[in-house]
Amino acid sequence: MAKRNPLPPILLLILVAPLAALAIPRAGAQAWAGGGGVVYGYIYGYDWRGRLRPISWARVETADGLYSTTSIDGFYELVLPSGTFVIRVVAPGYAEQVVTVAVTSGSSSSLDFYLEQSHTPIPEYPAFALPVLMALALALAMALTRRVRAR
Repeated sequence: MAKRNPLPPILLLILVAPLAALAIPRAGAQAWAGGGGVVYGYIYGYDWRGRLRPISWARVETADGLYSTTSIDGFYELVLPSGTFVIRVVAPGYAEQVVTVAVTSGSSSSLDFYLEQSHTPIPEYPAFALPVLMALALALAMALTRRVRAR
């Protein structure tokens, strides 16, 4: 019977890291228990023809580090503790928008954003993609090197 080689540590790390990130609780869920409210809505942007479209993967964030990302239909939801917050919306290719919102205990506020194009070129890869691509290339090179030596 042939002996199977275990996965290289770098491949194991690449497979396990996304699962570990899902296990981390979000700060917004804890804010609701202490008394706070919900801010929700949709984020839209104008395309190159001037048509209004929902924006996927836009980031809605506060200065306190609480954030949400929009779904495919542009919907977001932030659970915030009571207080006043500066909410910033950022999406690649669009100018950011900043709004101040007051949240009270048990409140529910609908807040939609309409973003204008920034006319700034969108980078080919996000900033985090280069290290991930390098790690994958290194893992592939290690696997190929081991196969050549085994022959």
